[in-house]
Amino acid sequence: MTVKIATLGNAVGVILPPEILARLRVQEGDNLYITETLLGVELTRDDPAFGKQMTIAQRIMGEDHAALKKLSE
Repeated sequence: MTVKIATLGNAVGVILPPEILARLRVQEGDNLYITETLLGVELTRDDPAFGKQMTIAQRIMGEDHAALKKLSE
């Protein structure tokens, strides 16, 4: 698939076709996150850094479940 680079006011942007917007579940005005990979760039709807932080938090909460439950009382 090829996309077009276009001037948008004083900036330059990439025009994404409707089927890509639908697959990403985004619409005009939403934010996308760009991550550099070995093969180029990856566009995602969710912040990859936040996802990593949540994975770590879930692991910690699982390991220290009893202590966290006691603290919440």
